[in-house]
Amino acid sequence: MLQRNLFIAGVISVLVSLAVTASAQGPGGGMFRRGGSSVMLLRIPEVQKELSLSDEQTDQISALLEKARASRGQINFQDLQDLSADEREKLRKKFEESGKELDEKVGKILQSKQVERLHQLQLQREGATALNRPEVIQKLALSEEQQAKIKKILDDARPTGRAGFDRNRSDEDRQAAFKKMREQFDKAQKECLAVLNDDQMLDWTNMCGKTFKFPASPGFRRGNR
Repeated sequence: MLQRNLFIAGVISVLVSLAVTASAQGPGGGMFRRGGSSVMLLRIPEVQKELSLSDEQTDQISALLEKARASRGQINFQDLQDLSADEREKLRKKFEESGKELDEKVGKILQSKQVERLHQLQLQREGATALNRPEVIQKLALSEEQQAKIKKILDDARPTGRAGFDRNRSDEDRQAAFKKMREQFDKAQKECLAVLNDDQMLDWTNMCGKTFKFPASPGFRRGNR
C-alpha cells in the first residue's frame, strides 16, 4: 500500500512539475528544472532502505501522501498545456508551496539524520541544476559571475525539440531523443561543476554526502555529482 501511494504521489509531483515547467521553458525543460519536493524520493524502495524508515514512519508518510494526493484531485495535463504564462506561473507557485508544506510535514516524521540524508540524496538526484537554488548559492558563496555562467550553461543545454514527448514518434525515436537529452545534461553537469573553485567543489561534495546509486527508472534522470 505504501509503495502504491508513494508511487502515485511521486508521479503526480513529477508530472505536474514537468508539465508546468516544460510549458514555461520549452520542451524538455523538466530535465533541467530546479528540484521539487524531496518527498518524491521517498517513493523509491532503495531510498526508504537507505533512510532506514521504521514501519511507523512508512505508515505515517503513506497517510500523508495519500491525503496530499486526494487534496490535489484529478489532474488534466491537457488543460495545463493550454494555460497562459501567468496561469502557469501561478500554478507553479501553488505546487511549489504545496511541496514545501509537504516537506515540512515529512520533516516532522523523519529523524534529523534521516532528513539530512534525504536532502543529500535530493542534491545528488538534481545534480548541478541544484546550483541554481538560492540556499545552495548561499552555502557555496557563488559569485554573480559564477551564477551567470551556470545559468547560461543550463539554458544552452536545454533541449528545444519535442521528439521525446511526441506520442506519434516510434519508441526508437523517443529513446534516441531521451538519450540525446541525457548526453546534453551530463555535459552540462560537468561544465557547471567546472565553474566551482576547489573550496566550493569540496563543500559541494560534502553537501551531497556519500554517493548513492539510484535505480534506473524510465522517465527519471539520475543526478550526477
